[in-house]
Amino acid sequence: LKQIGPKYQALEKKRDVWFFKKDNKWGIMDKAYKVIIPNTYSSIMDGPRIKGNPDFKCYIVVKNGLYGLITLTGESIIKPAYECLCGLAYYSPSNYYIEFKKSDVSYKFNEKGELIEKGGKGSPACFCE
Repeated sequence: LKQIGPKYQALEKKRDVWFFKKDNKWGIMDKAYKVIIPNTYSSIMDGPRIKGNPDFKCYIVVKNGLYGLITLTGESIIKPAYECLCGLAYYSPSNYYIEFKKSDVSYKFNEKGELIEKGGKGSPACFCE
């Protein structure tokens, strides 16, 4: 057999894309193996869904130990700058989309990356502590 491409540490098909791990970093390719999101993240996972907008999809990413949010094409929604992703159910709450923490400060954002609320202890669903 002849190898026709680079070796990957992991290659996982999810819907119509391939999650790949190379050089200990994750990225995403389309079904033709064209890189959509370069392998620059230590983790990539599906973001929570929105009850009011089931078509909205994004990825939660971890880069240099910090959490952020990107579109399915790799555009930044929330730059990786947060130490903790607070636990969310499959569907996001109605008053915000996602919650991160940094230095024990809670940050709640909508799906556009706009800050909704800063401060406080965070939601009861947050497992950062």
